[in-house]
Amino acid sequence: MNDFRGNLIKEYLSQFNSTNRNEEVVYSVDREGDLYEFIRVEVHEGSLPDNFKFKAVYFALEDLSLQDLTSLEVPILETDTYYSDLNEWAARSISRVYLNEALEQQAHFGIVNTYSDLIGRAQQMELDEISSKVYQFVQDEIEKLQVQLDSEQDSENEWEA
Repeated sequence: MNDFRGNLIKEYLSQFNSTNRNEEVVYSVDREGDLYEFIRVEVHEGSLPDNFKFKAVYFALEDLSLQDLTSLEVPILETDTYYSDLNEWAARSISRVYLNEALEQQAHFGIVNTYSDLIGRAQQMELDEISSKVYQFVQDEIEKLQVQLDSEQDSENEWEA
């Protein structure tokens, strides 16, 4: 039973392509199938494709592939370590939403942090959101497969009876 779960996650990981561009690994997915549709609709939410998000989805799936398949948990993704990477992330226009939210949280709780802390927290918010979406997507797909397998077994049992 767990085999199909692991195979499903491995199948999704195999749909990723990676290339090196300017000393950075760039991730993409072929433009067909459930995984591409999920990333396009749920993760990119209609915005242009973004390597940060593709990479986060890949690493979330990779984390899930390493977990005990009987009790999957939301993947935990780490923020960028280097200030230059965080700053590059903050320069993306879509990041402003997370930066504004992190600023609002700081103001609400009376926290004063450095710029680096702020963008690290904002990036973590985006990573957590992507991880949750990937986790839910995989859970939904596993559930669909389980229903399909149960249905096929019921059909086989009817023929044998």
